[in-house]
This record gives sequence, C-alpha cells and structure tokens, in this order.
Amino acid sequence: MPAIPREKFAWMAAVLDMKGTIIVKSNQTRATPQIVLMVESTNVGVVAELGRLTGSVIEPRESRFRPAWMRRGCITHCPEPDVEYPEQPDYLPPPVLPSRARCR
Repeated sequence: MPAIPREKFAWMAAVLDMKGTIIVKSNQTRATPQIVLMVESTNVGVVAELGRLTGSVIEPRESRFRPAWMRRGCITHCPEPDVEYPEQPDYLPPPVLPSRARCR
C-alpha cells in the first residue's frame, strides 16, 4: 500500500475524531479482547474514501423504516418526557432512516 499523503492523513484523523467509535469484542476463541475502530456515516463518500485509504471493506446499508418507538414523540415512550420536544407533528422525525455505510 502506498504512503498516505499528509493532507489525507489529517483528513482521516478528523473523520476518526468526529465519527470514530471503538468497540471491544470478547470472543471465547481469542486469548485477548479484539478492539475494532468503526466509522458509520450517511455520507457514503466519506466512508468509501476512508476504506480506500486504509484498505478496509465498507458495509453499505440501505435506507429502512424507523422502528415504531423512534416514530413516536418523546411523551409516548419516555418515563420523563423532554419538555423542549412536545408531541407535535413538527417535531416528529421522518419515518425513514437514510442509507448509510460503515467501515471497520
């Protein structure tokens, strides 16, 4: 793999800082826990470029309907509803989650 230019390296650091998530997996067949750095975004181009620079495979995901609990207002499903988001149609999120991609 060729060396990553300094500008792209800085870009990668910014993406990891803003979108990176560390997951620790404990598997019975491994002697030590596995640490996974994951980036997930609705901007598929960002994830694709990160995958290209690191040699990682990206996992695209199609858009899908939100679960019922995500479509209801906070008053319906929270034990202590948020005051700043009352049960009004203006505050309800769209019924479909956007497509996104993941890079591990």
